Amino acid sequence: MALKRNNLNYRKNMKTRITIHREGNYFVAIDHRTYVADQGTTREEAIRNLTSGLKEHHRLLQEIKQQK
Repeated sequence: MALKRNNLNYRKNMKTRITIHREGNYFVAIDHRTYVADQGTTREEAIRNLTSGLKEHHRLLQEIKQQK
């Protein structure tokens, strides 16, 4: 998975393991490296939502790192 940091020309390839399981009417995708999780009504939507969540997670980590 490639993540883009803010609007910089920086890309980081990150290998991770995700699982997707069904809970009722929703699919839940969990990244086991960061424990970020998201859901969707389809597997594809759950993966898209997880990707978005991982980008936000990474952005927040960079923001915290810059504050130190």
